[in-house]
Amino acid sequence: MQWNSTKLRTNRAGLFTLVSRVAMLCLVGTTSVYAAAFAAPQIEASRIAIILPEDADDVELRVANVLQERILKRSDVSVEITRGETKKADLCIYLGRLRREGTLDKLCTATGVKLPGKQRPAPEGFTAKRVQIAGTPSVLAVGADNRGTLYAVGEILRQLTLNPRSVSLDEFDVSTAPAYRYRGFSANQGGTMMSVTKARAWSQEEWQHYVLEMALAGANCFYASGAGFDFVKSFDLMAVTGSRPNEMHGKFPREWRG
Repeated sequence: MQWNSTKLRTNRAGLFTLVSRVAMLCLVGTTSVYAAAFAAPQIEASRIAIILPEDADDVELRVANVLQERILKRSDVSVEITRGETKKADLCIYLGRLRREGTLDKLCTATGVKLPGKQRPAPEGFTAKRVQIAGTPSVLAVGADNRGTLYAVGEILRQLTLNPRSVSLDEFDVSTAPAYRYRGFSANQGGTMMSVTKARAWSQEEWQHYVLEMALAGANCFYASGAGFDFVKSFDLMAVTGSRPNEMHGKFPREWRG
């Protein structure tokens, strides 16, 4: 049989390419297995301690309550909140706003955890990392400010797997800060939508839950007034209020007519 030299070169090139690709796949596969062998194992916990700084303020306590309530809503576990006192638990979550020379600052230094920012922590930034503290699987979740602490809780909830009688957590390390100063939402059902669908109005508790869901995802500014305004400000979030053009009936300042 006579071989066509051109085809032979092509086939050799194709064979070389195939062998190269197989070699690359083997290399990638070996690397993945190698990395997986040294990855920290998943932890499972039924006793959880949320540990705040000794001088934690009311906002930090509210943020800790948000984390506690959302875990207990889906998992039958024990979640205890303490200030400064370390409790015996399967998982400890050290949570709070960064303070100079405070407990969280010392833990960050000891575990190599650093908040995002060049010269100082970026506003509303946070870091959340699974670490080992005093022999106990732990999460170090630190905010640059109160909002950053709330966003750290949002990250923890996204990382946790909430099982019926326990929570599971893989190794993770997140350090980030928002790129935009204002990230707002109007948490409402919409009058027209309610009229068309005949939907009932939200309860105050449902509205608050919705606001916090948006805040845990990164929102920092909400359209609110009255009791809603007070609730938004209780988490150190921003609020905006005002009057829409179709609400401006009757008397109003002449310069607004433009």
